[in-house]
Amino acid sequence: MRVASGTNMFEVPEAFREARVGLPDEIVIIASVIDEKSCDITIQDFVRDGRSYIPLFSNVEEFDRETANSAYLDSGMVINTDLFFSMMRGGEWLIVDPVSQSPLEIRLPPR
Repeated sequence: MRVASGTNMFEVPEAFREARVGLPDEIVIIASVIDEKSCDITIQDFVRDGRSYIPLFSNVEEFDRETANSAYLDSGMVINTDLFFSMMRGGEWLIVDPVSQSPLEIRLPPR
């Protein structure tokens, strides 16, 4: 599993601060690195009920459980939650632990 983190030097945009509340300092996303020499990553999204969403996982164990026996098991990336939110444009639909018994749905407002 890759780790994309750093210190808490990332500013969560004001519009996203309410959505950020209650999430751990690090989350797991499904992502790939385009070029090992750059900082660019591609974040995987999915479609549910006709809407695109980005799955977030509250920890590595939950990611492993929810992606077991799937093509995404080796695509997990641990990322600083503030860094993740600083990369969002606004309007994204996020689902935390999407196949758990109590997934948390977050719709980010426009910036």
